[in-house]
Amino acid sequence: MGADDARRSGDSSAHARFVPGAMIAGRYRVVSLLGRGGMGEVYRADDLRLGQTVAIKFLPALVEKDEARLARLNQEVRLAREVAHPNVARVFDIGDFEGEHFLTMEFVDGEDLASLLRRVGRPNPDKAMEIVRQICAGVAALHERGVLHRDLKPANIMLDGRGRVRIMDFGLALRQQVDGSSVGAARSAGGTPGYMAPEQWSGGPVTEATDVYAIGLILHELFTGRSAAQGESIDAYRRWHLSTPVESVSHSLSEVNPEIERVILACIAKDPSERPASALAVSAMLPGGDPIATALAAGETPSPDMVAAAGRVDRISPTHAVILGVTLLAALLTWVVLPSPLRPWDLAPPRKPPAVLADRVDQILARLGSEERLPGRAQSFVFDESITQWLRRESGTDRDLSSAVKRADPVSFLVRRSPRAMLPLNSMTRVTLDDPAVDRAGMEVIQLFSDGRLRHFERVPARRVDALGDEAGSAPRAVASEETLAALIRDAGFDPGSLRSAEPQRRPRVFADRVLAWEEVNDDGAEPWRVEAATLEGAVVSFEVVGPWMRAGQEVGRTAPERSTRSDAPARVAGWLIFTLLLVAITVMSLLALRHLRQGRGDLRGARALALAVMGIALLRWLMLCDFVWSPTMFDRLVSAGVGLSLFAGAIAWVLYIALEPFARRVWPATMVSWQRLVRGQFRDPLVGRDLIVGAIGGVLYLLAGTAGLMVDRALGQPSVIDLSLAGAPFWLIPLMGGVRPVGIMLVAIQSGVIVPMVSLLFLVVMRMIVRRSWVAAGLFWLIYSASVLLSSPTLLSGIVFGSLVATILLILLMRYGLVAILGSQVVGSLLTLFPVTSDTGAWFFSIGLIGVVLALVLSGAGLAAAVAGRSAPAWLVARRGGAAALVPSS
Repeated sequence: MGADDARRSGDSSAHARFVPGAMIAGRYRVVSLLGRGGMGEVYRADDLRLGQTVAIKFLPALVEKDEARLARLNQEVRLAREVAHPNVARVFDIGDFEGEHFLTMEFVDGEDLASLLRRVGRPNPDKAMEIVRQICAGVAALHERGVLHRDLKPANIMLDGRGRVRIMDFGLALRQQVDGSSVGAARSAGGTPGYMAPEQWSGGPVTEATDVYAIGLILHELFTGRSAAQGESIDAYRRWHLSTPVESVSHSLSEVNPEIERVILACIAKDPSERPASALAVSAMLPGGDPIATALAAGETPSPDMVAAAGRVDRISPTHAVILGVTLLAALLTWVVLPSPLRPWDLAPPRKPPAVLADRVDQILARLGSEERLPGRAQSFVFDESITQWLRRESGTDRDLSSAVKRADPVSFLVRRSPRAMLPLNSMTRVTLDDPAVDRAGMEVIQLFSDGRLRHFERVPARRVDALGDEAGSAPRAVASEETLAALIRDAGFDPGSLRSAEPQRRPRVFADRVLAWEEVNDDGAEPWRVEAATLEGAVVSFEVVGPWMRAGQEVGRTAPERSTRSDAPARVAGWLIFTLLLVAITVMSLLALRHLRQGRGDLRGARALALAVMGIALLRWLMLCDFVWSPTMFDRLVSAGVGLSLFAGAIAWVLYIALEPFARRVWPATMVSWQRLVRGQFRDPLVGRDLIVGAIGGVLYLLAGTAGLMVDRALGQPSVIDLSLAGAPFWLIPLMGGVRPVGIMLVAIQSGVIVPMVSLLFLVVMRMIVRRSWVAAGLFWLIYSASVLLSSPTLLSGIVFGSLVATILLILLMRYGLVAILGSQVVGSLLTLFPVTSDTGAWFFSIGLIGVVLALVLSGAGLAAAVAGRSAPAWLVARRGGAAALVPSS
């Protein structure tokens, strides 16, 4: 049968273009006409090539040559093919047959929702609820791919024989236009009058809220059996949607659950901003059910919006809030009062403030004949890890350790001076003992122990050319060296009469014509302390106190850790283990991120928000902590180091999030609920607040686990030692210098609080993917984390106690509360260890340590306030009225 024979131009009953049996494009055999509408005719046909039934849609004959309609057909195919979801009808292809265009799509053997409602009136509430949840899931899948349907109505929703919903007809669909973080103005008045949102009538921007409006009208029709919008004409429909009060539909809901009525009224609000934020939010508002469980059961990964809309949003009770608050305060007080190996300032406290030490430096420099002012000056506290390693080996008890620390103070005060502005080369642009290099004439280095004793002095002499043209060193000013050396020895805390001359053992880094050395006279056989100095033409150019932790033969001004002993092997193994795990994590992270980008599964919105936050924090941190100088090359350092580091940190955060988040959504979506709300800017969300305060408590308990390990050691007579993980990167010394540095340290805490939780969850998810069982993955995570802590701990027992407690707290927070709880624990824990928190109110740095406690309380208080916002006070709280105790009534 030819095409012309197949056409039925004179059939007044059907007016179908093709009769059953007609062949289309040599591939499709028409079975029957399924329906006709303004957007064309739809036929049921057999695909003879693939052996399956399909639906074929043709444009109306009168508009076949309309370029706009053809463009709309192509757009319908492009948009529909981007979405693969059980509740969205699949579109296969587009073609043409003798000049007429058609598209092929999934054939759904069932009836549309409009037909069902005409036939049965309204389904039972359970069936209606199931239908609307599937509609929400399908619309959410469209929105996740950036597609707005714009013509949702019962006639475009098919139900197959098993009751599964398929959203059909994308003829009016548009792609969202994103401007920044908001949907831009996609404007069109197209749609079906009874289901068009007010913004479609007024020509306003079309957003996800437009489809939410249509969902509300469909929901109304499902539960009442009648359309909410009534009108005899287009103008009547326009007036209803634009001006008829929403309350006017409530009279038809007398037999409907009030919660469903609330959802309907919220969806059909005239103002798009007053509607639920997404289709998934609509599903979450409906009574009962779990959209995430439904998606997982269907083999789908819950979308970010679905995860954000899931979970309970109820505020915690005031009683629970009081319990959480009291628990946090008690834990904080315990951390402040009890000693801990995680607080090196307990054993090696800086004894004098920087202003006093700086004045002491100026006095010593004046004695040495230095100029009063030089253009370049930088000062800071530094921590000498070689001293802590020596103390670790030599000290046997707490009393011995405290006595040794008092003399061999690991904390020292460093001042660098230069005739020109100093611009260090390290990534943080911070002036250190060796950066920039001590090689410019007139440069000076002076280092004091924190109690003011001189430890090290060095000056680079000026260079001159003699009469023969040879370079020779020249001191800036000749000073009576014997008197000066005696004064310097006293400045170092020695009595010159108690020292004896000795052979020099360390090479000065600067040019000198005389090298001297003295050492203590000890009768106990202990390795003596030494003093070594060098002069040039009578001026002191080098002076250093040499303790038993320093190696002979080294250059003056340089220290190195002692050779590793057997007791250091576990720490080295821990270091290699951590390095290996990080290397594996980076490799896995990159591969997973690439895979998710190719599959289009990444949460680009959340990744962008996280990356921007990390970049901003990293750049501000660099600006707050760098040694800024007014120099033409400082701008280069700002770009290469400050901006470069922030971009790198943001890129790492972005890749890590793209790699992790889709798996976390599928494997443990509950851990991501409050996190998804947080990255969407819902800072005052009750669930975010609850997880934040719980995480803060977990962070303090994490620190107290170290105290528990110390108490076990002491109970068994083991020596307490300084934690080298903090000694090696003593950020806690930075805020002691004042200025904006405490703000920079706060940003360090926040940045670590963002990245560390992501890495922890990545390890857990990867293990879950490997072993396929959640409890096995949790057990392996616990073992590995405990082992890493154990290997870096000073003693076996403290390592077992500390490692097991920390791993347990981390797992509980991660699996029970989620990523925001881990973020809170890391930020609070970092604040309490990056600021020198102490209970000694007489310590000069007490107020600086208090900053960490206050910041932790502010963060925790903000979480607690969000968690209980809008709830009344518990009735059992007692108030004093007229001197008598009375219960405070709930408001």
